[in-house]
Amino acid sequence: MNTEFEVAACHSDRAGKAHVSIKHAGVTEISIQHIPFECDPAEVLTQEQQRIVAEAARIARKAAEFLDAQSTQLRTLPTQEEKPGAAPHEGESAGRP
Repeated sequence: MNTEFEVAACHSDRAGKAHVSIKHAGVTEISIQHIPFECDPAEVLTQEQQRIVAEAARIARKAAEFLDAQSTQLRTLPTQEEKPGAAPHEGESAGRP
């Protein structure tokens, strides 16, 4: 068993979405949110969570492949989404045109 990672949260909501978060070494958190998910009222919580984690694992593998491919390219990637009140990053001006 890998003790480097732990599931920090795993649940679905009434809007048909599932969410899972894992922690790496108790510090870094990775979340996969808004996974399309159909709840089954007859299913016990452990079975539901098993389905959520399995789907999150599939998405995480694809994301890891994507990140591996991106890591070989030299280009500027977005630093964060534009949000009101977001702090500028080093080298960026506070007021963007």
